[in-house]
Amino acid sequence: MVEVRCCMRKLSRAAPVGVALMLGVALFIVLAQPAWAEPNVGTTILVTSTAPDTGGPDCKLRDAFTAANTGAVAGGCDGSGGAPYVIVLTPGMTYTLIYTDNIGMYGHPNGLPQLTASEVTVQGNGATIRRSADLGVPEFRLMEVMSRTTLTLNRL
Repeated sequence: MVEVRCCMRKLSRAAPVGVALMLGVALFIVLAQPAWAEPNVGTTILVTSTAPDTGGPDCKLRDAFTAANTGAVAGGCDGSGGAPYVIVLTPGMTYTLIYTDNIGMYGHPNGLPQLTASEVTVQGNGATIRRSADLGVPEFRLMEVMSRTTLTLNRL
């Protein structure tokens, strides 16, 4: 007959104190996590105006791109929450661009600010971004995405 005694042991009166101490240390470690240890869920920027210009109080498309690029407030758009950025357009609306915003890296005009933020998603919700076909509106591409930027376009 083989008798197993390796795992059987009497608990001393100090055992509950030791268990309580270990639980207290574990709780301290969990609660003492620095703020930087929390994952960043990103920033949602809700575009509330289809106006082609910039400036608040409404959040306009140009300002939303600038807010994402700078991580700050631009016009009526707040990008201060950090990347990744989700720019949400009003469902079914048309955002018509009527002038050049900037000259891009290779000398080509852009209708919207160059995207330089690390990660941007444009949630289109069936909206349209287009250049105006009116006489006198200069030719330009809609946007330029810089080399270290990931852009995702959804339902646009």
